[in-house]
Amino acid sequence: MDVVLKLLFRKIIIKIIIFLFITNYIYAQEYDIVPYALIPYYFPNECFYGHNPANATATKVNQHYSSLLSELQEPIIFKEYPNEVYRFTYSVSFVDKNPITIRIEDTENKKVMTFKFIYKKNVYVSNQPLDIFSKTIVIKEKEWVILKNKIDSLNFWEIPSKKTNKDFILSSYSALWILEGRKNNLYHMVHRTSYKDVTQENEIREICLFLLKLSKLKLNKRYFY
Repeated sequence: MDVVLKLLFRKIIIKIIIFLFITNYIYAQEYDIVPYALIPYYFPNECFYGHNPANATATKVNQHYSSLLSELQEPIIFKEYPNEVYRFTYSVSFVDKNPITIRIEDTENKKVMTFKFIYKKNVYVSNQPLDIFSKTIVIKEKEWVILKNKIDSLNFWEIPSKKTNKDFILSSYSALWILEGRKNNLYHMVHRTSYKDVTQENEIREICLFLLKLSKLKLNKRYFY
C-alpha cells in the first residue's frame, strides 16, 4: 500500500511540475518575457561578492541586474566587445522595472551614444507588453574627451564594484546605479544603491549624470536620487 501511495504521490508531483512549466512557458511567450534562469549574465559574479562568485545571493542579484539589460535588448560587454565602451544603467526600486540605459562607445569612425528605456503605464502590472524606446546619436569628439577625463579623474578602474552590503538591498524607496566600462581587454563595473531624501556618497553619480545630459533625454530630475 505504501508503495502505491508513493507512486501516486510521485505522479501528482510530476503533473504539477509539468503544469507549472507549461503555464509559465505560455505566459512568457505571450508577453515576450524571459525567465530568470534563461537570462544570460551581463556581469561577472565577482562584481557582487568579491572572491566568492558561487555565492547564492550574488547570483540572485546578478540575475536581477541582468534582467534589466536583457529587457532593454542590450549587448553583453564584459565578455567580448569590439569597441571601447561605457554604459550607465539606472532603475528605481526593485519592482519598478522601468530601467534606463545609456551606452557610449568609440567606433572606427565616430563616437556614438545609444539610449534606451522601458515604458510601462503601470509598473505593478507585470503582464503588459514592454515598450522600448531606443535612439542612437553621434556625439562630438570633445564630449568623448570630457568623459574620458572624468573616468580617469575618478580612477574608475580601481573603485570597488560594491561598497557595502547595502548596495544589494533594493526596496520601493531605492535607486540602482550601474556604471560599466570596457577598454581593450579590461572590464569593470561599479554599482551603487541610493535612497530618496537620504544623503550618501555615490562616486559614479557625476559621470552617470553627465551621460544623461549628453543624451538630452527629457526626464524629471526628481527621478534620479
